[in-house]
Amino acid sequence: MIDLTEDKLIYRVLGVDNGTDTVGIAVVDHHLITGLSTVVHAETLTASRTAYTRHAGRHDARGKMHARLAVIATWFWEVLDEFDPDVIGCESPFQHLHAHSFAALTTAIDNLSSVAFDYCTTLEFSKISPGSAKKAVCLPGQYGNDKEHIREQIAINKDIVFSNGLVLANLDEHAVDAIAVAHAEGTHASLNAFWYREGKREKFAVNQGLK
Repeated sequence: MIDLTEDKLIYRVLGVDNGTDTVGIAVVDHHLITGLSTVVHAETLTASRTAYTRHAGRHDARGKMHARLAVIATWFWEVLDEFDPDVIGCESPFQHLHAHSFAALTTAIDNLSSVAFDYCTTLEFSKISPGSAKKAVCLPGQYGNDKEHIREQIAINKDIVFSNGLVLANLDEHAVDAIAVAHAEGTHASLNAFWYREGKREKFAVNQGLK
């Protein structure tokens, strides 16, 4: 549930495509009345490129994954500090994964959630299922599992635009998935937002303004 005033209609969402090594993020400014998501930044980190030299002690003591998570934590804090989101939407692990993979991705989410809490104790950290992310960007009945299909659906989605010179074709699959997660979180926020006007708390609907 979101409480807003008339000067706060843009809701900044940080979407995350979670991983224990490669993590994609997308910063989206979502308009809570029109439902338009403007992608202002997107990038992907591959932690293993530097983890084993920057965190050699952690690598030796606890293994490669913990070294990678340390790199991801430092980078994620920097992202939060630079873009100061209103909410974080993070893709949750697939339920049908092998137990080991599911546990690893759950650890990765806990790592990001801890960073977010340390950054700001009131910053909401929301988990978005892969299915919800796909439905948010795909046309009805066109919920394919192929990564390129998600990119194609985002390209034709009139509720998603790009700024700051970002080009969808230049982004990798992890950043693209993060865009889908961010748009899903923004859409959810639109449907659960309340506007304070003249001292009264009113519900408003996407694309319809105040009820």
